[in-house]
Amino acid sequence: MTDLDYKLWLQKYSGWLLIVLFSLIPIVFWLSTNDFSFVANNSYNFFTSVGIVFGLIGFVLYAINLLLTIRKNWLENLFNGMNKVYIAHHITGGLALVFISFHPLFLAIRYIDLKILESFGDAAIFLWFRSVDTNLSTQEIQNAVAINAGIIA
Repeated sequence: MTDLDYKLWLQKYSGWLLIVLFSLIPIVFWLSTNDFSFVANNSYNFFTSVGIVFGLIGFVLYAINLLLTIRKNWLENLFNGMNKVYIAHHITGGLALVFISFHPLFLAIRYIDLKILESFGDAAIFLWFRSVDTNLSTQEIQNAVAINAGIIA
C-alpha cells in the first residue's frame, strides 16, 4: 500500500474510524479500572462484564448517532458527503439499539445456573425423537413439538 493509497483510504473511512475509536474508549477505561482475571473467574462475572461492555458500547453509539444528526460541514467532510452521514446515522442507530437491547439480556443471563441448561438440552433431544416417531398419534406429536418449542424458546 503506497502512501497515496493510505491517504485515500484514511480519507474514505476516517468517519468510521472515529466511530470505532470513540466506541472503544469507554471499554479501555473500564478495563483499566477492573482486573481482567475477575471477568474469567466464573459465569456470573463473565456475563456481568459482557452486559456492562454492551451497555457502554450502546450508550456511546447512541450518543454518536445523535451527533450525526447535526448536519455540519465537518461531518460531511469526514464521511465524504451528507448522504453517507445519513447512512452512518442509520447504521450506528441500529447497532446502538442492538447493543442496548443485549445489555439487560446479558445482565439477566448471569443469574441462570448453566448446569440446568444441560438437562434442558437432554430433555429437548428426548422430546425431539418422540416428535418424529411415526407410531405416535397426531395429538402426541403436537404436544411434543409444543414442549420442544417451549424449551428452546
